[in-house]
Amino acid sequence: MTFRLPYLLLLVLPLLGAAGQARAQAAGGSFGFEESSVAKVVQGTDTLAHTWAGGLNAPQFSSIDLNYDGRLDLYAFDRQTKRSYTFLNVAATGGGRRWQYAPVYENAFPTDLESWVALRDYDCDEKVDIFTFVTGANIRVFRNVGSASTGPVFQLAKDELDFALTPTASYNLVTGYYNMPAIQDINGDGRLDILTYDYLSSNRLELYLNTGTGSCTDLNSFQRTSNYWGLIQACADCSSYQPNGVALCQVMRPQQTLHSMGHNIVMTDLNGDGVLDLIDGRDNCPQLSRLLNTGNNSAASFTLPNISSNFPLAAPLTTSVFAAPFLFDTDFDGVKDLVVTANQVTNIDDHRTMRHTVQQFRNVSTSAVPSYTKVSDGFLQNDMLDLSEGAAPTFGDIDGDGLTDMVVGNQADAVNGFYRASLTYYRNVGTTRRPVFRLITDDYLGLAATAALTPTSKFESLRPFLVDLNRDGAIDLTYSVSTDNGNQLRFILNTASAGQAVSFNPALGDYFRPAGGTTPIAAFNGDTPCFFDID
Repeated sequence: MTFRLPYLLLLVLPLLGAAGQARAQAAGGSFGFEESSVAKVVQGTDTLAHTWAGGLNAPQFSSIDLNYDGRLDLYAFDRQTKRSYTFLNVAATGGGRRWQYAPVYENAFPTDLESWVALRDYDCDEKVDIFTFVTGANIRVFRNVGSASTGPVFQLAKDELDFALTPTASYNLVTGYYNMPAIQDINGDGRLDILTYDYLSSNRLELYLNTGTGSCTDLNSFQRTSNYWGLIQACADCSSYQPNGVALCQVMRPQQTLHSMGHNIVMTDLNGDGVLDLIDGRDNCPQLSRLLNTGNNSAASFTLPNISSNFPLAAPLTTSVFAAPFLFDTDFDGVKDLVVTANQVTNIDDHRTMRHTVQQFRNVSTSAVPSYTKVSDGFLQNDMLDLSEGAAPTFGDIDGDGLTDMVVGNQADAVNGFYRASLTYYRNVGTTRRPVFRLITDDYLGLAATAALTPTSKFESLRPFLVDLNRDGAIDLTYSVSTDNGNQLRFILNTASAGQAVSFNPALGDYFRPAGGTTPIAAFNGDTPCFFDID
């Protein structure tokens, strides 16, 4: 038995370059949209390789052969946006390999993925399958039945993993919403096991071994062999643990970061002794902890001298909120590197920058003991048009040269201690048919700097739209923004003549009112003003 534990229309504009293809029938024919990299974006001296991929906030990485060429490609699931990304491992110009954004494969993945996703081959067919969170804090599994002709195809294999507690009683295998488990062969029998923190308090590790009789993983044969694996307890602050026999966790000191529920874990041999060690990232904590295992894989043992948060460098990491470790070959040298990402579900309370959230540490060791050196603070991310979060573009001729430029708003970004929205201006230095957008400023019109003069005020969710409001032939600027007074629809009229570089004076800006009214038109957070001739 199994037991269970009016002229103004408000629209949301999608970011350019959405993956895949959309088609719609119209009288007399059809039209559609297809992803293309016609427009380039230049920031400083760099031409972004994955401009229109959409940016990354909290990605979780897994390796997969997407095109069946025998080379490992890359999949990423973003925990905040609940979106799948796919990248091919392709030949680079001049030799070597590079990552190429390939959105055509993204539609192969289920659209209702949530919280965490790990790709692992459970049935020994050399095609990775999907293990993922499902409502109720359980684990569901999709089997990859794809081929070289179809690409990846996923079919639901198990809607909820169970484990045997006794010969006659099974329970659903619960990990919790925030915990991201380690799904790998832990005891060396070739079958996938599951190690996770307990879902109630998230302070003790639970080991679920696969006890199937075949050489591959049996999804119906998990058994919890330990609810106190390693005999260790995670304490409330970020870097403290209580091994068995050591005094109880210390009382929190003032100003210590309080650890809430949630761990991201992975197991790997860090000291070359053939035994799997533990890398642990914790919610509300910027650093990773390294726990060396002095026991064995089935019966781990940890001691305080072998626990450190000075990992993977000589000092603790400081940039993330909920650090998550991933091991895969980032630079095509055949050695697994370490990528550390932010893994928080939302940024509503933390108000951190969501740029540079994907840290890449190259494994430079030539021995069995990995040695990591940081090579990037934005693996893949730095090659995307990524303005922290909530990018909202609009297009118009800003400099009067006859070419369409781009202005992008955002939800907000943490800059110099202030969490504020801004407008980023990209000038078109290409042509009409082949635009090249070059970054000019990340605070166009100084709106973020002005908002920062009143540090306690709110200035977020800035969504612009360029349109000729007063019909003088020159584009004006409209935008919505969330402030302490709610969401407002504002505009700044262009005082330049048609065909000239725009002239916007934010001090002369105003907000939209109903005809004859004095109060602002009501709006909601995330609304974007758009204008149509509907009569």
